[in-house]
Amino acid sequence: MNWFSKVKDKLLYKSEEQANSFPLPPYEGREEKMSGNGKVSAKYEKNLDWMKERFSIPQNNDIVLREFTLKNRNRAFLVHIDGMVRSATVNEFILKPLMMAELSEKNLKEAVADTLQINAMKQQKRLFDAEAGILMGDTAVFVEGVNVVYVCETKGFDKRSVGKPENESSIKGAQEAFSESIRTNTTLIRRIVRSPNLVTEMIQIGTINRNPCGVMYLKGLTNPALVEEVKRRIGSLNSDFLYGSGMVEQMIEDGPFRLLPNLLSTERPDGVAHHLCQGRVAVVVEGTPQVLVMPVGISNLIKSPEDGQMRWQYATLTRLTRALAILLSALLPGFFVAIVNFHRGMIPTELLIAIAKSQENVPLPAMVEMLLMEFSFELIREAGIRVPGVIGGTIGIVGGLILGQAAVTANLISPLTIIVIAVTGIASFAITDFSFAFGIRIIRVMLILLAGWFGFFGMGIGLAAITALTCAQENFGVGEFSPKVPKTNFKSFFVYAPPPWKKEYRPDDLNPAHLHNQPKISRRWIVKRGRNHEK
Repeated sequence: MNWFSKVKDKLLYKSEEQANSFPLPPYEGREEKMSGNGKVSAKYEKNLDWMKERFSIPQNNDIVLREFTLKNRNRAFLVHIDGMVRSATVNEFILKPLMMAELSEKNLKEAVADTLQINAMKQQKRLFDAEAGILMGDTAVFVEGVNVVYVCETKGFDKRSVGKPENESSIKGAQEAFSESIRTNTTLIRRIVRSPNLVTEMIQIGTINRNPCGVMYLKGLTNPALVEEVKRRIGSLNSDFLYGSGMVEQMIEDGPFRLLPNLLSTERPDGVAHHLCQGRVAVVVEGTPQVLVMPVGISNLIKSPEDGQMRWQYATLTRLTRALAILLSALLPGFFVAIVNFHRGMIPTELLIAIAKSQENVPLPAMVEMLLMEFSFELIREAGIRVPGVIGGTIGIVGGLILGQAAVTANLISPLTIIVIAVTGIASFAITDFSFAFGIRIIRVMLILLAGWFGFFGMGIGLAAITALTCAQENFGVGEFSPKVPKTNFKSFFVYAPPPWKKEYRPDDLNPAHLHNQPKISRRWIVKRGRNHEK
């Protein structure tokens, strides 16, 4: 057989592996409806059959269904998910008391409730409520002759312990960060805000995964209209799978096509507590170590919880540094491209000669240079994040040095372009909010293109358009530049950090119930000392 026949056989005939491949047929099954009306029945078999059908028992090996008999000969069974409960709790405080206690036949419902030695137990009349509890890690107990199900708190699955903040680290202040457990996160917030008015309302999101989501606010302080709007948006979500705060943020935010973030995502409990006491709402979602805070403006995105722990002079200097870092990160590359391409007359002669010498052998235009190095820097940054362990940090340093040196040696990039990109990258790392830094990076690329095509005129048009659009944006009824645009009576500065005794008022753009945060003279020891001196 010649080579032509071999090629023909390969093209016209299926190989043995292809002939034995599995063709995936279309799904032709119908959605099965559950029997019954969803209410707990006093009949033992009816409840048992419903649970077996709902959880696919015995095919589903994760579900534990334990049948047993009470001392008064009534049958009972319990259901829980293996690995999500404490087995010792189920054995010692549910099974053992029920099987050993003498239960009255006349008042069996209350007798069973009194026998269960569980600190958190609910009597539910709907089977779907029992199902929701089982999926959360609780144990459901059904007793023959009782038309309620006892949902007992027995959660015991593994979870990550409280650690230090990784993305919002600080020198002064708290060193605790949120974890993936919603109850751990709400507890961390309550340890700081020890008020009975702190309310946590739980809402389930996702029709399949049923992920718990908590809306936290201070009753009597936070505007009720804001709370209801947040609950309305979260409660109206209709999706099979919603997991984590990032998905929820995109589902409830105003204007999903905006470049700058609408909500604040933080991993620090002290920051969330501060915003709650100002009248904002926090949304805690199971599965991610970040909590959403709303509504916020740009002034909140450049602040850090550490600012409140520092002397006001130091905090002001730090905020000024962050503000300059934002301007450098957004404007410096575009400014350099515009100067080199269109406005060389604005450069001093000595600097112009140095720029001309550095670009003498570079074949690429300044805009292409800047975009190429911008892409290379983003590539190194992304690689450093994705590579695990210590190697990730090494890639950023070594990769940047080697790539920059090689590009300059090969006369592909001028040394000044490397310096501009390095300063821009360092400035972007000083931005506290991760999403805000991403938005600035997109704006930076847009300004580079406008500067390369139209010079300062293009940059001015781009900045004016971005500023106008940002001023017109609102997040849950609060402006992006609020309280400056629109102007309110609240005295706020983007850079100035007032000392603690000067914070008499809360932001009035939130319309809280109480504007006064503290009296005008909050350091009463000064008044007392003055009176003593007068005496």
